[in-house]
Amino acid sequence: MNIKQLIYFCQVVESGSASMAAKQLFIAPTAISMQLAALEQELGGELLNRGSRPMSLTKLGNFFTQELSRSCLILRSCR
Repeated sequence: MNIKQLIYFCQVVESGSASMAAKQLFIAPTAISMQLAALEQELGGELLNRGSRPMSLTKLGNFFTQELSRSCLILRSCR
């Protein structure tokens, strides 16, 4: 797990989609997808329901977001 993955995840949760997060972070959507996939692999499960629009959190995603909520605020301020 690295800072980039956490920033990307926080941005996707905030914006509701990987493509919107990519635009806001000025990166390619594939970069978001690759980093989220690596994060999910490391955590052992899916964090986001990609079939819903806007994306919604899975149970693991909800738990992870709650644990990260304070960190997300700090990470956003570092951009």
